[in-house]
Amino acid sequence: MPTPVALSRRRMFELAGLAGVGMAASSALSGCAARRVADGTVTMATSNDGVWPDHLRESAAMFQARNPGCRIEFTPLPESALDAWLVARTAAGQAPDIVQLGVSAVSRYSRNGTAVDIAPYLPAGYMDSYLPVLAALVERDGKVFGLPKETTCMTCYYRRDVVDRIGARIPGSPEDGWSWDEFRQMCVEAKRITGRYGTSYGYINANSGNRWLPALYQRGGSLFDGTGTPAMSGPAAEAALEWSRSFYAEGLISLGNTVKASQADTAASLFTTGQVGFMVHEAQVSVLRKSMPDEQWGVTYLFTADRPATNLSGSVHVVTSSSPDPELAARFLHFASSPERSTPAIRDRGTISPFATVTPQDVGYRYRPDDIAISIEQLASVPESVGQDMATRDYQTVREVLGDALDLLFIGQASAAETAERIERGLANA
Repeated sequence: MPTPVALSRRRMFELAGLAGVGMAASSALSGCAARRVADGTVTMATSNDGVWPDHLRESAAMFQARNPGCRIEFTPLPESALDAWLVARTAAGQAPDIVQLGVSAVSRYSRNGTAVDIAPYLPAGYMDSYLPVLAALVERDGKVFGLPKETTCMTCYYRRDVVDRIGARIPGSPEDGWSWDEFRQMCVEAKRITGRYGTSYGYINANSGNRWLPALYQRGGSLFDGTGTPAMSGPAAEAALEWSRSFYAEGLISLGNTVKASQADTAASLFTTGQVGFMVHEAQVSVLRKSMPDEQWGVTYLFTADRPATNLSGSVHVVTSSSPDPELAARFLHFASSPERSTPAIRDRGTISPFATVTPQDVGYRYRPDDIAISIEQLASVPESVGQDMATRDYQTVREVLGDALDLLFIGQASAAETAERIERGLANA
C-alpha cells in the first residue's frame, strides 16, 4: 500500500515497527517458540541499576512464598536498541510479562498496545498515592499503563574549589536559583579557573534533547499549548534557545557535550576531572560518591529565569501484551513497587520516591540526605502540563526531534529562530 503523505512519525513507527520489525521477528521467532501460556511464571526485564536487582529478587522471594505455584524470573534489558528488541518480542508474543521503560517511552508503548491496562488489578484509588505528574503520565481515560519505579530531575552540581574562588552565593530554594545571567557569568569565571570549560550538561545520548526543556519552561514556554498544538514559535522559545546556544558559541560547554556527541558519562567525566566548575544533570549523587571525595562537590537548585522549572525523568514498569496472565503480573508489580517494598531501594539509590505519600523522612536517606532533599524540592517545579504532554504524545519522537534540532543549534549550523521552527514542524508528527 502507498504511504500517505501526511503519515506521522508515530504512525510510521507503528506501521514500520509492528508490521515491519514485528513481522520479521514473528517469522524468525515463531518457528522456535510458541506463544506463552499461563503456568504461574512471571518474567520481568529490568536494568542492572545498582540495588534494584537485589531488591526485586527479594520481593520475588516474598511474593512466591505468599503465592505457592508462582515463579518470578528475571531477564536484563538490552543496553541498546530497546525499541527493536521490545517490538520484535511483542510481535512474536514473547516479550517479558513486565518491562522497565523510561518515562518518555510509556506513551508510545501504551498507544501501540504493547503496555496493557492494569487498572482492574489495582486497589481502588491506588494511583492517588503517586505524585500527580507521574500519575498523569501513566493514567489515561481510567486506564493505568504501568507503575512508576523512581523519579528524578535536573539540578545543578558545583565544585567547591571553583565556587569558593568565584565567591558565588549558594541558592536556598528553587525560587532563589541563580538567574540566567548570574549562572552564565559564573561559567565564564569557571572557564578561566579550569582552563577548559565552565559547565557540563547531562545529555547522555542522541535522543536526550528533552533534558534541555527546563530552559524553555523557565521562560514560560512549552512544547504544546492547551489544545495539544505545537507551541515553539514565539519569544519564549527563541530566548531559551539563544541562551543555550551562547554557552557553546563561547566555549562555556564543550562541543563534545552536545546532544549527539555525548555519552552517558560525558558530563560527569568533565566534572570529576576538573575540566568544568559546574554540572547540570539528573541524579548523580551515587555516581559522584564513587569518584570524588565528599568535600569537593555540592548540589544546589537549578538556575531560573521567569520562574523555577525542571524536567521530569525516571522509570516505569509496564505489563506487556505478551503476558499470558496479566493479573498475576500486575499483582507482583503492585507488590514489588509498593512504598513498603520500594523505599529501601530508593534510599540506597539516592533517587526520589514516586509516591506523594512518602516523605524524605520516611525514606531515611543515609548518604547526603540534604542534597537529595534539594532534588525533591526541585522536582516540585516540573510544570503540571508535562505529565499530560508525555502521556498524550509519542514522547520518543519528541526526544528525537529535539535532539536533531538542538544539535544543529549547538554546533552553529542553525539559528534560534530556525531551530524553533524546525522543532515545531517536528512536533506535529509526535
